[in-house]
Amino acid sequence: MIGALQKDSKVLLEITEEFVPRTSSLRLVSLFEMKMTNVGFFKTMIVEQGSAILNVPNEVVLGQNADHREIARFVSLQDRNLRPILSRLNIFQQEISNQLQSMASGQSTIERLDIKGMSLKYSTCPKSLIANLSRICESLQLDNVSNKASAFRQWLSRVENTDWLLIFDNADDLKSVKISQYIPETSWGHIVLTSRDQGAIGTVATDGTVLGRLEVGEATAVLFLKAGSLCPSAEDYEEAEVIVELLGCLPLAVAQGGAYIRSRRRTLTSYRRLYKDRQNDLLRFKPRWEIERDSKEASILLLLFCFLDASNISETMLDRACSPQKRWSRTGEMLELAPIDAGLNSGLVALIKDEVAFDDAIEKLLSFSLIHLNQHC
Repeated sequence: MIGALQKDSKVLLEITEEFVPRTSSLRLVSLFEMKMTNVGFFKTMIVEQGSAILNVPNEVVLGQNADHREIARFVSLQDRNLRPILSRLNIFQQEISNQLQSMASGQSTIERLDIKGMSLKYSTCPKSLIANLSRICESLQLDNVSNKASAFRQWLSRVENTDWLLIFDNADDLKSVKISQYIPETSWGHIVLTSRDQGAIGTVATDGTVLGRLEVGEATAVLFLKAGSLCPSAEDYEEAEVIVELLGCLPLAVAQGGAYIRSRRRTLTSYRRLYKDRQNDLLRFKPRWEIERDSKEASILLLLFCFLDASNISETMLDRACSPQKRWSRTGEMLELAPIDAGLNSGLVALIKDEVAFDDAIEKLLSFSLIHLNQHC
Protein backbone atom coordinates (compact mmCIF):
# COMPACT_ATOMS: atom_id res chain seq x y z
CA MET A 1 0.00 0.00 0.00
CA ILE A 2 2.93 2.37 0.69
CA GLY A 3 4.01 2.01 -2.93
CA ALA A 4 0.55 3.08 -4.06
CA LEU A 5 0.78 6.45 -2.28
CA GLN A 6 1.59 8.48 -5.34
CA LYS A 7 -0.15 10.96 -7.63
CA ASP A 8 -2.83 9.49 -9.95
CA SER A 9 -2.47 6.07 -8.30
CA LYS A 10 -4.93 3.57 -9.84
CA VAL A 11 -5.12 1.64 -6.55
CA LEU A 12 -6.10 4.74 -4.58
CA LEU A 13 -8.58 5.71 -7.31
CA GLU A 14 -10.29 2.30 -7.02
CA ILE A 15 -10.39 2.58 -3.22
CA THR A 16 -11.92 6.05 -3.50
CA GLU A 17 -14.53 4.94 -6.02
CA GLU A 18 -15.55 2.03 -3.79
CA PHE A 19 -15.66 4.24 -0.69
CA VAL A 20 -17.72 7.15 -2.04
CA PRO A 21 -20.94 5.10 -2.64
CA ARG A 22 -20.71 3.79 0.93
CA THR A 23 -20.67 7.27 2.45
CA SER A 24 -24.46 7.62 2.08
CA SER A 25 -24.86 5.33 5.11
CA LEU A 26 -21.99 6.85 7.09
CA ARG A 27 -21.81 9.87 9.36
CA LEU A 28 -18.61 11.74 8.58
CA VAL A 29 -16.99 14.71 10.27
CA SER A 30 -13.86 16.22 8.70
CA LEU A 31 -11.61 18.69 10.49
CA PHE A 32 -9.26 21.17 8.89
CA GLU A 33 -6.62 23.45 10.39
CA MET A 34 -7.08 27.22 10.35
CA LYS A 35 -3.71 28.34 11.74
CA MET A 36 -0.31 28.22 10.09
CA THR A 37 2.38 25.97 11.54
CA ASN A 38 5.87 27.16 12.44
CA VAL A 39 8.41 25.38 10.25
CA GLY A 40 11.87 26.71 11.05
CA PHE A 41 11.85 30.46 10.41
CA PHE A 42 8.64 30.35 8.38
CA LYS A 43 4.92 29.79 8.88
CA THR A 44 2.92 27.72 6.46
CA MET A 45 -0.40 25.89 6.14
CA ILE A 46 0.58 22.23 6.13
CA VAL A 47 -2.75 20.85 4.87
CA GLU A 48 -5.10 23.20 3.04
CA GLN A 49 -8.85 22.88 3.60
CA GLY A 50 -9.39 21.49 0.11
CA SER A 51 -7.01 18.60 0.82
CA ALA A 52 -8.27 17.95 4.34
CA ILE A 53 -11.91 17.28 3.47
CA LEU A 54 -13.38 14.37 1.48
CA ASN A 55 -15.91 16.32 -0.62
CA VAL A 56 -18.58 13.63 -0.30
CA PRO A 57 -22.32 14.02 0.33
CA ASN A 58 -23.45 14.22 3.98
CA GLU A 59 -19.95 15.21 5.09
CA VAL A 60 -19.82 17.70 7.99
CA VAL A 61 -16.82 20.04 7.75
CA LEU A 62 -15.56 21.75 10.91
CA GLY A 63 -12.72 24.25 11.07
CA GLN A 64 -10.28 23.99 13.99
CA ASN A 65 -8.58 27.07 15.39
CA ALA A 66 -5.33 25.13 15.56
CA ASP A 67 -2.21 24.45 13.54
CA HIS A 68 -1.13 21.09 12.12
CA ARG A 69 0.41 19.97 15.42
CA GLU A 70 -2.54 21.02 17.59
CA ILE A 71 -5.47 19.89 15.44
CA ALA A 72 -7.75 17.28 17.07
CA ARG A 73 -5.89 17.70 20.41
CA PHE A 74 -7.96 19.03 23.30
CA VAL A 75 -6.84 20.09 26.76
CA SER A 76 -10.25 19.60 28.43
CA LEU A 77 -13.96 19.13 27.79
CA GLN A 78 -14.29 22.92 27.80
CA ASP A 79 -11.82 23.29 24.89
CA ARG A 80 -13.46 25.57 22.30
CA ASN A 81 -12.27 23.34 19.45
CA LEU A 82 -13.95 20.34 21.08
CA ARG A 83 -17.40 21.91 21.50
CA PRO A 84 -18.56 21.73 17.85
CA ILE A 85 -17.39 18.12 17.65
CA LEU A 86 -19.33 17.15 20.78
CA SER A 87 -22.36 18.96 19.43
CA ARG A 88 -22.17 17.01 16.19
CA LEU A 89 -21.72 13.71 18.07
CA ASN A 90 -24.83 14.48 20.11
CA ILE A 91 -26.77 15.01 16.89
CA PHE A 92 -25.54 11.67 15.56
CA GLN A 93 -26.50 9.99 18.82
CA GLN A 94 -30.03 11.40 18.61
CA GLU A 95 -30.41 10.29 14.98
CA ILE A 96 -29.31 6.75 15.82
CA SER A 97 -31.63 6.67 18.82
CA ASN A 98 -34.57 7.73 16.64
CA GLN A 99 -33.76 5.01 14.10
CA LEU A 100 -33.60 2.35 16.83
CA GLN A 101 -36.96 3.46 18.19
CA SER A 102 -38.44 3.34 14.69
CA MET A 103 -37.12 -0.20 14.17
CA ALA A 104 -38.48 -1.27 17.55
CA SER A 105 -41.97 0.05 16.76
CA GLY A 106 -42.15 -1.46 13.26
CA GLN A 107 -39.73 -3.26 10.95
CA SER A 108 -38.28 -1.44 7.97
CA THR A 109 -39.64 -1.81 4.48
CA ILE A 110 -36.81 -4.10 3.42
CA GLU A 111 -37.40 -6.38 6.41
CA ARG A 112 -41.13 -6.57 5.74
CA LEU A 113 -40.57 -7.46 2.10
CA ASP A 114 -37.84 -9.90 3.11
CA ILE A 115 -35.73 -9.05 0.06
CA LYS A 116 -32.01 -9.69 0.17
CA GLY A 117 -30.22 -6.99 -1.83
CA MET A 118 -26.77 -7.68 -3.24
CA SER A 119 -24.69 -5.37 -5.39
CA LEU A 120 -21.71 -6.60 -7.38
CA LYS A 121 -19.26 -3.76 -8.06
CA TYR A 122 -18.44 -4.46 -11.69
CA SER A 123 -14.78 -4.23 -12.62
CA THR A 124 -12.77 -5.00 -15.74
CA CYS A 125 -10.33 -6.69 -13.37
CA PRO A 126 -11.60 -10.23 -12.55
CA LYS A 127 -9.74 -10.19 -9.22
CA SER A 128 -11.64 -7.09 -8.05
CA LEU A 129 -14.98 -8.65 -9.00
CA ILE A 130 -14.10 -11.90 -7.23
CA ALA A 131 -13.07 -9.96 -4.11
CA ASN A 132 -16.44 -8.22 -4.09
CA LEU A 133 -18.18 -11.57 -4.62
CA SER A 134 -16.21 -13.05 -1.72
CA ARG A 135 -17.64 -10.43 0.65
CA ILE A 136 -21.17 -11.32 -0.46
CA CYS A 137 -20.48 -15.05 -0.07
CA GLU A 138 -19.15 -14.42 3.42
CA SER A 139 -22.37 -12.67 4.40
CA LEU A 140 -24.33 -15.63 2.99
CA GLN A 141 -22.07 -18.07 4.88
CA LEU A 142 -20.66 -19.45 1.64
CA ASP A 143 -17.06 -18.59 2.38
CA ASN A 144 -15.82 -22.21 2.73
CA VAL A 145 -16.10 -23.05 -0.98
CA SER A 146 -13.51 -23.02 -3.73
CA ASN A 147 -15.70 -21.85 -6.63
CA LYS A 148 -17.49 -18.86 -5.19
CA ALA A 149 -19.21 -17.91 -8.44
CA SER A 150 -20.79 -21.35 -8.74
CA ALA A 151 -21.78 -21.41 -5.03
CA PHE A 152 -23.29 -17.94 -5.33
CA ARG A 153 -25.31 -18.91 -8.40
CA GLN A 154 -26.52 -22.09 -6.67
CA TRP A 155 -27.64 -20.07 -3.64
CA LEU A 156 -29.70 -17.81 -5.88
CA SER A 157 -31.22 -20.89 -7.53
CA ARG A 158 -32.56 -22.44 -4.32
CA VAL A 159 -36.34 -22.47 -4.05
CA GLU A 160 -36.15 -21.11 -0.51
CA ASN A 161 -34.24 -18.05 -1.79
CA THR A 162 -36.69 -16.45 -4.21
CA ASP A 163 -36.79 -12.83 -3.02
CA TRP A 164 -33.47 -11.32 -3.98
CA LEU A 165 -32.25 -8.34 -5.96
CA LEU A 166 -28.89 -8.56 -7.75
CA ILE A 167 -27.33 -5.36 -9.14
CA PHE A 168 -24.45 -5.19 -11.61
CA ASP A 169 -23.35 -1.58 -11.48
CA ASN A 170 -21.21 0.07 -14.19
CA ALA A 171 -20.93 -3.07 -16.34
CA ASP A 172 -19.30 -1.10 -19.16
CA ASP A 173 -16.80 -3.64 -20.52
CA LEU A 174 -18.87 -6.76 -21.14
CA LYS A 175 -16.11 -8.46 -23.14
CA SER A 176 -13.45 -8.47 -20.42
CA VAL A 177 -15.58 -9.96 -17.64
CA LYS A 178 -18.44 -12.34 -18.47
CA ILE A 179 -21.28 -11.74 -16.03
CA SER A 180 -23.32 -14.71 -17.25
CA GLN A 181 -21.42 -16.95 -14.82
CA TYR A 182 -23.02 -15.06 -11.93
CA ILE A 183 -26.60 -15.12 -13.24
CA PRO A 184 -28.79 -18.13 -12.32
CA GLU A 185 -31.29 -19.68 -14.73
CA THR A 186 -34.39 -19.22 -12.58
CA SER A 187 -37.83 -17.69 -12.93
CA TRP A 188 -37.54 -15.75 -9.67
CA GLY A 189 -35.40 -12.96 -8.30
CA HIS A 190 -34.62 -9.59 -9.86
CA ILE A 191 -31.51 -8.40 -11.72
CA VAL A 192 -30.61 -4.79 -12.50
CA LEU A 193 -27.67 -3.98 -14.78
CA THR A 194 -26.35 -0.50 -15.50
CA SER A 195 -23.95 0.04 -18.37
CA ARG A 196 -22.74 2.65 -20.83
CA ASP A 197 -22.68 -0.12 -23.44
CA GLN A 198 -26.05 -0.05 -25.21
CA GLY A 199 -25.12 -3.41 -26.70
CA ALA A 200 -26.10 -4.94 -23.36
CA ILE A 201 -29.71 -4.78 -24.57
CA GLY A 202 -30.23 -7.89 -26.64
CA THR A 203 -27.09 -9.68 -25.44
CA VAL A 204 -27.06 -9.68 -21.65
CA ALA A 205 -30.66 -8.53 -21.22
CA THR A 206 -33.63 -9.08 -23.50
CA ASP A 207 -34.92 -5.58 -22.84
CA GLY A 208 -33.76 -2.37 -21.23
CA THR A 209 -34.07 1.39 -21.05
CA VAL A 210 -31.71 3.80 -22.78
CA LEU A 211 -31.27 6.89 -20.65
CA GLY A 212 -31.62 9.87 -22.96
CA ARG A 213 -31.58 13.61 -22.36
CA LEU A 214 -32.48 14.56 -18.79
CA GLU A 215 -34.85 17.27 -17.72
CA VAL A 216 -33.05 20.42 -16.56
CA GLY A 217 -34.00 19.79 -12.92
CA GLU A 218 -32.78 16.19 -13.06
CA ALA A 219 -29.54 17.19 -14.78
CA THR A 220 -28.95 19.89 -12.17
CA ALA A 221 -29.38 17.34 -9.36
CA VAL A 222 -26.85 15.01 -11.03
CA LEU A 223 -24.38 17.87 -11.45
CA PHE A 224 -24.61 18.83 -7.76
CA LEU A 225 -24.26 15.19 -6.69
CA LYS A 226 -21.15 14.56 -8.79
CA ALA A 227 -19.66 17.94 -7.89
CA GLY A 228 -20.16 17.30 -4.16
CA SER A 229 -22.25 20.44 -3.65
CA LEU A 230 -23.97 19.86 -0.32
CA CYS A 231 -25.86 23.13 0.19
CA PRO A 232 -26.19 24.90 -3.19
CA SER A 233 -27.46 28.48 -3.11
CA ALA A 234 -30.01 30.09 -5.40
CA GLU A 235 -27.13 31.48 -7.46
CA ASP A 236 -25.63 27.99 -7.70
CA TYR A 237 -28.90 26.64 -9.10
CA GLU A 238 -28.97 29.36 -11.75
CA GLU A 239 -25.36 28.66 -12.68
CA ALA A 240 -25.97 24.90 -12.73
CA GLU A 241 -28.93 25.27 -15.10
CA VAL A 242 -26.75 27.19 -17.55
CA ILE A 243 -24.04 24.51 -17.35
CA VAL A 244 -26.36 21.54 -17.92
CA GLU A 245 -27.89 23.32 -20.90
CA LEU A 246 -24.39 23.79 -22.33
CA LEU A 247 -23.82 20.06 -21.81
CA GLY A 248 -27.07 19.21 -23.55
CA CYS A 249 -28.51 17.67 -20.36
CA LEU A 250 -26.81 14.41 -21.39
CA PRO A 251 -26.33 12.15 -18.33
CA LEU A 252 -22.73 11.15 -19.06
CA ALA A 253 -21.66 14.70 -19.98
CA VAL A 254 -23.27 16.16 -16.84
CA ALA A 255 -21.73 13.48 -14.60
CA GLN A 256 -18.34 14.05 -16.24
CA GLY A 257 -18.67 17.81 -15.75
CA GLY A 258 -19.52 17.35 -12.08
CA ALA A 259 -16.55 15.02 -11.65
CA TYR A 260 -14.26 17.66 -13.15
CA ILE A 261 -15.63 20.37 -10.85
CA ARG A 262 -15.08 18.14 -7.85
CA SER A 263 -11.64 16.79 -8.73
CA ARG A 264 -10.30 20.21 -9.77
CA ARG A 265 -12.12 22.02 -6.91
CA ARG A 266 -13.72 24.45 -9.33
CA THR A 267 -16.68 26.70 -8.69
CA LEU A 268 -19.65 26.45 -11.02
CA THR A 269 -18.90 29.92 -12.36
CA SER A 270 -15.27 29.13 -13.12
CA TYR A 271 -16.25 25.84 -14.79
CA ARG A 272 -18.78 27.60 -17.03
CA ARG A 273 -16.18 30.20 -18.03
CA LEU A 274 -13.58 27.50 -18.65
CA TYR A 275 -16.05 25.40 -20.65
CA LYS A 276 -16.77 28.28 -23.01
CA ASP A 277 -13.05 29.00 -23.49
CA ARG A 278 -11.67 25.43 -23.44
CA GLN A 279 -14.60 23.20 -24.35
CA ASN A 280 -12.54 20.58 -26.18
CA ASP A 281 -10.05 20.24 -23.29
CA LEU A 282 -12.83 19.80 -20.72
CA LEU A 283 -14.64 17.23 -22.83
CA ARG A 284 -11.42 15.23 -23.01
CA PHE A 285 -11.49 14.83 -19.22
CA LYS A 286 -12.12 11.10 -18.68
CA PRO A 287 -11.79 9.66 -15.15
CA ARG A 288 -11.95 5.99 -16.20
CA TRP A 289 -11.50 5.48 -19.92
CA GLU A 290 -9.92 6.89 -23.06
CA ILE A 291 -11.87 6.57 -26.31
CA GLU A 292 -8.86 7.38 -28.50
CA ARG A 293 -6.93 4.50 -26.97
CA ASP A 294 -9.76 2.04 -27.66
CA SER A 295 -10.64 3.17 -31.18
CA LYS A 296 -8.89 5.84 -33.22
CA GLU A 297 -11.66 5.68 -35.85
CA ALA A 298 -14.36 6.28 -33.21
CA SER A 299 -12.46 9.27 -31.84
CA ILE A 300 -12.18 10.79 -35.35
CA LEU A 301 -15.90 10.31 -35.90
CA LEU A 302 -16.73 11.81 -32.51
CA LEU A 303 -14.58 14.85 -33.29
CA LEU A 304 -16.56 15.37 -36.49
CA PHE A 305 -19.88 15.06 -34.65
CA CYS A 306 -18.79 17.80 -32.23
CA PHE A 307 -18.90 20.30 -35.08
CA LEU A 308 -22.39 19.32 -36.27
CA ASP A 309 -25.90 19.83 -34.93
CA ALA A 310 -26.22 16.98 -32.44
CA SER A 311 -29.97 16.55 -32.94
CA ASN A 312 -29.90 15.24 -36.51
CA ILE A 313 -26.71 13.82 -38.02
CA SER A 314 -27.79 11.50 -40.82
CA GLU A 315 -25.68 8.83 -42.49
CA THR A 316 -26.99 10.08 -45.83
CA MET A 317 -25.53 13.52 -45.15
CA LEU A 318 -22.15 12.05 -44.17
CA ASP A 319 -22.05 9.75 -47.21
CA ARG A 320 -22.96 12.59 -49.58
CA ALA A 321 -20.29 14.87 -48.09
CA CYS A 322 -17.67 12.17 -48.73
CA SER A 323 -18.75 11.57 -52.33
CA PRO A 324 -17.52 13.43 -55.43
CA GLN A 325 -19.43 16.67 -56.04
CA LYS A 326 -20.06 18.43 -59.31
CA ARG A 327 -19.06 22.07 -59.52
CA TRP A 328 -19.14 24.75 -62.19
CA SER A 329 -15.71 25.93 -63.22
CA ARG A 330 -14.86 29.55 -63.95
CA THR A 331 -15.06 28.77 -67.65
CA GLY A 332 -18.58 27.40 -67.32
CA GLU A 333 -17.64 23.75 -67.54
CA MET A 334 -19.03 21.07 -65.20
CA LEU A 335 -16.25 19.51 -63.12
CA GLU A 336 -16.25 16.66 -60.61
CA LEU A 337 -14.54 17.58 -57.34
CA ALA A 338 -13.22 14.78 -55.12
CA PRO A 339 -13.90 15.21 -51.35
CA ILE A 340 -10.17 15.15 -50.59
CA ASP A 341 -9.60 17.97 -53.09
CA ALA A 342 -12.36 19.90 -51.33
CA GLY A 343 -10.35 19.76 -48.11
CA LEU A 344 -11.78 16.72 -46.32
CA ASN A 345 -9.41 14.48 -44.38
CA SER A 346 -8.58 11.35 -46.37
CA GLY A 347 -8.83 9.12 -43.29
CA LEU A 348 -12.27 10.49 -42.45
CA VAL A 349 -13.48 9.97 -46.04
CA ALA A 350 -12.19 6.37 -46.05
CA LEU A 351 -13.86 5.69 -42.69
CA ILE A 352 -17.29 6.96 -43.73
CA LYS A 353 -17.21 5.22 -47.12
CA ASP A 354 -16.21 1.90 -45.50
CA GLU A 355 -19.54 0.60 -44.17
CA VAL A 356 -17.97 -2.04 -41.88
CA ALA A 357 -15.42 0.37 -40.35
CA PHE A 358 -18.11 3.03 -39.99
CA ASP A 359 -20.45 0.58 -38.21
CA ASP A 360 -17.61 -0.51 -35.90
CA ALA A 361 -16.88 3.11 -34.95
CA ILE A 362 -20.58 3.82 -34.32
CA GLU A 363 -20.83 0.68 -32.16
CA LYS A 364 -17.84 1.84 -30.08
CA LEU A 365 -19.37 5.28 -29.52
CA LEU A 366 -22.66 3.64 -28.54
CA SER A 367 -20.84 1.38 -26.09
CA PHE A 368 -19.56 4.50 -24.29
CA SER A 369 -23.00 6.16 -24.52
CA LEU A 370 -21.36 9.11 -26.27
CA ILE A 371 -24.03 9.12 -28.99
CA HIS A 372 -27.67 8.11 -29.32
CA LEU A 373 -28.88 6.28 -32.44
CA ASN A 374 -32.04 7.62 -34.03
CA GLN A 375 -33.48 5.10 -36.47
CA HIS A 376 -35.32 7.85 -38.36
CA CYS A 377 -32.15 9.71 -39.35
